[in-house]
Amino acid sequence: MPTRNISLTGHYDSFIEDNVRTGRFGNASEVVRAGLALLERDQSEHAAKLAALRAAVAEGVADLDNGRYIDFDSSEALNTYLQGLVEAGPAHG
Repeated sequence: MPTRNISLTGHYDSFIEDNVRTGRFGNASEVVRAGLALLERDQSEHAAKLAALRAAVAEGVADLDNGRYIDFDSSEALNTYLQGLVEAGPAHG
């Protein structure tokens, strides 16, 4: 396994030592690897959410381009429409 020297703040050094001392991890490398795994998972989840958001935006733009939208002449009309969707439930939205 490759080795790498890193600089830590006092806070993170203490955090690592506490996790090893309490037995949660066997050594400092295990703590750092666990932290990196969490960071990797977080970045992967963020990328997936961003991709889903981009797809939803693209779908919305395509709907607009193809005339699949409803014009409302007032905020009251919009609120009435939205309330109807809420009352109809998820199967009808």
